[in-house]
Amino acid sequence: MLLLPLPLVASTLHRSVTSTGNSAASCDVAVIGAGPGGVYAAWRLLKADPSTSVCIFEATERAGGRIYSARGLGPKGDLTAELGAYRFVRNWTKAYGHLYMWTPLTAALVETALQLPIAQYEPGDPTSFMYKIVDAAGHNAGYDTFVTKMLGEATAAGARVEYKRQLVSISGTAAAP
Repeated sequence: MLLLPLPLVASTLHRSVTSTGNSAASCDVAVIGAGPGGVYAAWRLLKADPSTSVCIFEATERAGGRIYSARGLGPKGDLTAELGAYRFVRNWTKAYGHLYMWTPLTAALVETALQLPIAQYEPGDPTSFMYKIVDAAGHNAGYDTFVTKMLGEATAAGARVEYKRQLVSISGTAAAP
């Protein structure tokens, strides 16, 4: 059995999983949660071995976890508001005089692996050290863009996402040698 710290990922060679509101499904790896950690785990597993069958079980109706970008707001429907996590730091940075911040995995995913455009969170402020994901016009694209892009690539590679489902059991046996 493969266990990764966050999110919980369980794997056996031949296994069925049962979720609320759904009968047993078969997959090699069950990922619990479609937040950034769960989606990242599924994305990395499929990049490493595209033949792996991956099921992602998400208890809510959307991916992103505590990252939530509300799109289509304002009178023209062209505004995006962040209702959860919304920015990242590219390098070790001393903030507020005593706190050090750094989000190396997020920065590497956004900039290198997914090649998403970014901009300073507070443009024009020379002390600004936070960054956000933007669209081609430089407008806020929504921080959940990196999760959405990884999830799109994972599902294109065969991952199955079960929304409004909670994993309730795992059963299975190892493959014969």
